[in-house]
Amino acid sequence: MKLTVSQKLLDKAIKSVNKAVPAKALQPILNNIYLKTLDNKLLVNATDLDFWIEATIPSTNLEEGSIAVSAKKIEEISSKFFDEELNLSFANESKVLKIGSEKIKFDLIGFPGEDFPAFEKPDLENQSPVIINRQDFLNFINVVQISASRFDLNNILGGIYIAIREEYNQALDSKEYFLDLASSDGGRLSAFSHKLPDLKESNFKHKVVIVPIKIMLDIQKILDTSIDDNLSIYFLSSQVVFKTEDRYIVTRLLEGNYPNYLELVPTGHDKRAVIDRKEFLSALDRVSVMANEITNMVKLSLSAETLKLDSNNLDFGNATQSIPVTHYQGEDIEINFNIKYLIDFLKVVDSELVIFLIHHKESPAIIKPESGAEHIYVIMPLKAS
Repeated sequence: MKLTVSQKLLDKAIKSVNKAVPAKALQPILNNIYLKTLDNKLLVNATDLDFWIEATIPSTNLEEGSIAVSAKKIEEISSKFFDEELNLSFANESKVLKIGSEKIKFDLIGFPGEDFPAFEKPDLENQSPVIINRQDFLNFINVVQISASRFDLNNILGGIYIAIREEYNQALDSKEYFLDLASSDGGRLSAFSHKLPDLKESNFKHKVVIVPIKIMLDIQKILDTSIDDNLSIYFLSSQVVFKTEDRYIVTRLLEGNYPNYLELVPTGHDKRAVIDRKEFLSALDRVSVMANEITNMVKLSLSAETLKLDSNNLDFGNATQSIPVTHYQGEDIEINFNIKYLIDFLKVVDSELVIFLIHHKESPAIIKPESGAEHIYVIMPLKAS
């Protein structure tokens, strides 16, 4: 194995695939990443046997070959070079990967590539992908992931629900398709729906996947390093594949039936307010200083022109701030929420204004960006102690 490759691209690829390296590997070989030359490309792989990542970068290959090397050490080494061309070479007899530039050289003990588990890619020959703008998908995940449970990661609520939904449009006498994403930890729900205008007919054998939140966050970071503007998503029976020109990700899924989250979206709200997002977020940030560390409770008092925020801590004191609201409809109301849940939502939304919909102080409320009807956030109120 002998090649030259860009340090910048190699470093980015290694950092991407290392997210699949297990913290505690049952097989020592899984602490390594796999490098393989193929058709003037360098393939960089890592896996924990549930989660596979392959990054592809251009290289000038002088001798074909493969090697497995310590994931930790190769990442440390690749970051020590400048933005330059690197020379890599490996001979099975020596079991040493030589990495060097004009002035810096490293020798890293490795293993023959055959020792690494084979990356058997799923057969996608007869599978139809959803093709979507990569950055759009990353934005969708970002606004949905806040509500996934971080406590029981093997529970169905410890994942992101991703599905293809079809609806019949009577006016057009045709079907329309949507990419739906959702997450919930029981105290709140994030849901996002994106119309797929280029999807004309459904050829999908499987239409629903639930990806563990930890893996989904890693996938988000990996796809962020891709050079490709488009992302292909393949829905398989027990796996999902995320594929771009230079990234190939396969992951296991959470098993079980996800709750029908659309049934959890409340209706019949008779109180409505429009609030400046940044002003609301700043006010919450200030009064959070005095929120109870256990309940994180904040009281919101809504009236015709004002939203008043109150937090109270028996050990330290209290905080109060009022901000204006517009287009208020309904009677005055006082309602309590987990302040962190409100802050989480307002941080990931890019709309200037948000709409608050409330029915009763003990009923779920809805917050959504004024400029995005496809995104909703349902939040349960807290009872005052």
